[in-house]
Amino acid sequence: MRPDLVPVVLDSFGIPLDVGHAQRLATATQRRAIALRDGGCVFPGCDQPIAWCDAHHVDHWIHRGRTDLANLAGCCRHHHGVVHRPGWIMKTTPDGWCWFITPSGDRFWSQRHFRRRAGPTPDVERHPTSPTCPPPMRWNPTRGYDPPGCHCDHPTPARAANPPGEAHEAA
Repeated sequence: MRPDLVPVVLDSFGIPLDVGHAQRLATATQRRAIALRDGGCVFPGCDQPIAWCDAHHVDHWIHRGRTDLANLAGCCRHHHGVVHRPGWIMKTTPDGWCWFITPSGDRFWSQRHFRRRAGPTPDVERHPTSPTCPPPMRWNPTRGYDPPGCHCDHPTPARAANPPGEAHEAA
């Protein structure tokens, strides 16, 4: 594939729903699709309407997360800030539901149209040095390897072996 070509997933009218990593902000069509799917902020108990929500990248765009509908969720400004705090993790399931892991390791489902999903959250493997950080690790040029969604300052084997400021080789 040529580097200047970007694959795009279209809806039935030819409007882009998935734009990959080439674009950071959600398109108007993606925002409409998020509104239909989520109905408002996905954080349980929040009653903020979709008009007051950001399109949050579940796998953060800065860590190569894609601007695709499956990786976007409606989060009000307050809860968007919460999921970016150290130790908070937000994940999605293959059927498109989100779930959260708190810094203390508690796990809970998101909501859609102000109704929370029932049942247990998926099991997740834990990062070897922290009960809240799942693998796989990703390369971060300033910090070494980071698990996706992990914003903790705990030492990882890669961080200990490759302190910031030293030469790193990307795999």
